[in-house]
Amino acid sequence: GLGATLALYCDISYAALPAKIGDPHVAVGFVAGDGGAAIWPQLVGFAKAKEYLLTGDALTAELAEKIGLINYAVAPEALDDRVQEMATRLANG
Repeated sequence: GLGATLALYCDISYAALPAKIGDPHVAVGFVAGDGGAAIWPQLVGFAKAKEYLLTGDALTAELAEKIGLINYAVAPEALDDRVQEMATRLANG
């Protein structure tokens, strides 16, 4: 839902490998809200976006990276270091 949408609107997104991401609105009879219907197609294309937004299926971090929903799926113990490396790189221009 909203948590997934906020993460997907980030400029560069990372997820720990055990994480799952999805939009559960369909499970309660609603369409993807909170901007999900707008951002998912931009990231993965209309066909994949419709599949996941209509089924409500959660994606593993690995699959989300593979289809372009997120930038990087990393081991949990490496997550903070990877994010810090990118933040430092961006800060240094």
